[in-house]
Amino acid sequence: MKKRYEISVGAGTWNTSPDTMPSEKGIYFVYRCEKRRDPEGKVGTYLSKLLYIGESKDARSRMKDHNRDDDVRTSDIPAKEALYYTFAPFDGTDEERIRLESAIIYHHRKTLPKGIGNTKNTKTFPYDETTVMISGEYTFGLSKSFVQPRVDTPAEYVLAN
Repeated sequence: MKKRYEISVGAGTWNTSPDTMPSEKGIYFVYRCEKRRDPEGKVGTYLSKLLYIGESKDARSRMKDHNRDDDVRTSDIPAKEALYYTFAPFDGTDEERIRLESAIIYHHRKTLPKGIGNTKNTKTFPYDETTVMISGEYTFGLSKSFVQPRVDTPAEYVLAN
């Protein structure tokens, strides 16, 4: 059955302060950040690369007990570099939340770094057509609106045969 989901991504937290994440279920996004000057010359920290997409029944507990730092750190992202997590609450069922996360991962699979976390639902999308609308203040690196069709056969298999 076709589904449509709308989420709004709000401010999140640095990986060093999980107590400020909401204790809600939803979708979270992990970003690399960089310090740079804005057009007025002030130095600030800005989101620079979407690294990971996840889902949780309780974002605060997830960050405290199992944050994604180890999954997203590579040789070019040193341990001292803070990561930033943003969050979109989602109060649907667990199945719907997993479907939504899967749609977002599959749609962004080519822009997510290889070998970092997101390995599920990057080859197929085993759900019926899913429309996703993403809004909010912190949508850097995310498509704002897309329709993800069902994909049962990995593209590389189709091309190879």
